[in-house]
Amino acid sequence: MSKTFSFLLAALLAAGAQAQVITIDQNKALAGGVTPGDAPGFPVTISQPGSYRLTGNLNVPSHNYGAIQVTTEGGVTLDLGGFVVRGTRCSGTLCNIITPEVHGISGVNVRIHDGWIENFAGWGFYATLGGFRTVIERVFVANNGSGGIAASGYSLVQDSRITQNQGIGLTMLSGIVRGNVIAGNTQAQLRGSNGTVLVSGNTLLGPVPFDANGTAGPISMNDNVCAATYANGQRC
Repeated sequence: MSKTFSFLLAALLAAGAQAQVITIDQNKALAGGVTPGDAPGFPVTISQPGSYRLTGNLNVPSHNYGAIQVTTEGGVTLDLGGFVVRGTRCSGTLCNIITPEVHGISGVNVRIHDGWIENFAGWGFYATLGGFRTVIERVFVANNGSGGIAASGYSLVQDSRITQNQGIGLTMLSGIVRGNVIAGNTQAQLRGSNGTVLVSGNTLLGPVPFDANGTAGPISMNDNVCAATYANGQRC
């Protein structure tokens, strides 16, 4: 792991450790006031940096809304606590609601870990601005209308499951993709662009395991399992 990324991760963890953990559940989401400017209902607005944790499932009652929107750029750690963040895009099977494009969780400079994000009309997670970092660890992202995860900056996605999304499974500018299962998404399973993506120990199954998007591809693609020996000219 690079020194730059190690510093990023340490800074995110330190920011969360310095503040009291703020809990979020369905009742708090409906009541509003989780942070200043958070209106009742969805999406929950996180306007202050710090550490947040789900204490129950979040069920968004309409495909017109996302679940959580991070508006601060100061660094947020969101522990999903093993719970599910669920939209209403479909009922049990894939469907193609893509407008309005609303995302399950969106924001910048976010670390999300340990839970599920599923069934939203847009992306499961969407980075709202480029140049910031995303850390996704041990998250199951499935059945979303535009794609699974759209990260930005120099990011880390590891030990996660990104499956059965319409569009791209995971797209990122640069960073590390390690130990994930990215499978059954309708377009590329993984897309890298504008930087180097280090890809190791993943299972990439489905149409186009890796798409370099016509720009800089990964400098390392090792010990992955793909449906084909090569993916867009890159060794799996």
